[in-house]
Amino acid sequence: MKSHYTVIVIGGGTTGTAIARDLVLRGVTDVLLLEKKDLAAETTGKCHANLHSGMRYILNDLPAAQECLRENEILKRIAPHTVDPAGSLWVAVDDEMVEYAQRAKEVADRIGLPITEVDPQEAMREEPLLTRRVLLAYRLPDAGFDPFRLAVSQALDARRHGATIRTHHRVIGLDVAGGHVRGVQVVDETSGQRHAVGADLVINAAGPWGGQVARMAGIAIPVTPNKGTMAVYNLRLTAPVVALLRPPSDGDGLVAMGYQSTAILGTTSVDVEDPENAPPTLEEVARMEDNIALAVPSIRQARILRLFAGVRPLYSVAGERGRQISRSTTVIDHEAEHGIAGF
Repeated sequence: MKSHYTVIVIGGGTTGTAIARDLVLRGVTDVLLLEKKDLAAETTGKCHANLHSGMRYILNDLPAAQECLRENEILKRIAPHTVDPAGSLWVAVDDEMVEYAQRAKEVADRIGLPITEVDPQEAMREEPLLTRRVLLAYRLPDAGFDPFRLAVSQALDARRHGATIRTHHRVIGLDVAGGHVRGVQVVDETSGQRHAVGADLVINAAGPWGGQVARMAGIAIPVTPNKGTMAVYNLRLTAPVVALLRPPSDGDGLVAMGYQSTAILGTTSVDVEDPENAPPTLEEVARMEDNIALAVPSIRQARILRLFAGVRPLYSVAGERGRQISRSTTVIDHEAEHGIAGF
């Protein structure tokens, strides 16, 4: 590892690896990505594996919905090998869900989200394990995807174009002088060696640890770590993603992660103090099963293989909590916001 790079990216999830790839494709030389564990080891690898279309957030978080739609289209174009093409089926099983669905479709049509109404009888024929109580169904471009394959693919392409990727390298400090971040202090977790590495620019893509990294530069940013619990089942109960037509809540969706024969049920939204301490619980899974069973009753006969929980790095400046916090992306220029350059 050299003593100086043009850009250092902290974090080896889908965001960090995408940033590194984007930089080198734009001709930026000497890019270094540092990840404290393996690529996709934390938030990325512990996600619901749902490539959102935007429908989930369409009535309560329109900016996030629009971002989801753009990202959905981009990833299907540039990384089709990570995306399961089965699409999604959104269902309403009571009058309240039907009313919600109709309002959601009006917004979907306005922002250009592809949405097709499916005859309930046809939906139930196509998916035998779907409830027989479907009143309304929509087909949308949500998809299962493989977050591990996506992060690794981005990292490989970044390296192919000249980036340096270092896993098991933990950033333990930032070098700040004269109001400018000049580089990082990093420890090689495999050898124990410590290095000081300089950079013209440091990018913090550490997810729920982003607030901790910012504090190394004396900056406080309002990152709220938010836990989402998932359960993995021993079979793929439906071909497409199946989701409920209602406001975001626990257990809204059943996702087959790209090309796999299992299904992932998710997800919860619980604010936590420490992203290192966010265990899943059986109580959360029971609550999610109660909800998704409205659409896929046989979930109760499926066998759970394992539970896991990922932590979202939610950014809130107005003190919101949980599902009130937007899921849209925020980029912070710390020179403009906090007077700290190079970060």
